[in-house]
Amino acid sequence: MEKTSRRGSLTPQARVWSVRADLPIAECVRVLRDRSVGALVVLSDNVFEEIVGIFTERDLVKNIELIQRGGFWDSPVRTVMTTN
Repeated sequence: MEKTSRRGSLTPQARVWSVRADLPIAECVRVLRDRSVGALVVLSDNVFEEIVGIFTERDLVKNIELIQRGGFWDSPVRTVMTTN
């Protein structure tokens, strides 16, 4: 049976995927593709692994001009993630 909250449905299969802020954007895109998800929680590079942002498909769209110029894929995800 599915649990319901005021925010929507919760299922046992629901997973949250995360990456470290220093991971290259290309690797993050591979995780999005391989896990069939549209967003990744971004954790700090330090040992505390605090949540510092989220990387979404929208972040890719917002940075299309950088992608077209090249050199984008090796940049750390922290450079394009959404914060706050």
